[in-house]
Amino acid sequence: MNINEFKISYDGAVDYITWDELRRVMGVEEYEKFGEWIKDQTISLNGAYVSDVERWLNKDKPFDFTNLDELRRVMKMDLELQSLKNKINERRG
Repeated sequence: MNINEFKISYDGAVDYITWDELRRVMGVEEYEKFGEWIKDQTISLNGAYVSDVERWLNKDKPFDFTNLDELRRVMKMDLELQSLKNKINERRG
């Protein structure tokens, strides 16, 4: 399974994959495991953030937001990603 198998949605601010789409692609058993893995993460009501699904597929651990160094690292990654998206959108006009 890879991220290209999922239909990615965009709500004007973030990319996400709907809960129904996750269940469809993952199947019930994998979807339930993903639900346990993501339970302490920040989520969208519409679905899971693409970055979280990618981490799940790569068998990475969820972020530990009680660890300040981890939180700073994630926030820096988010700012860098947003900067790249802004540059791409500027070039597109």
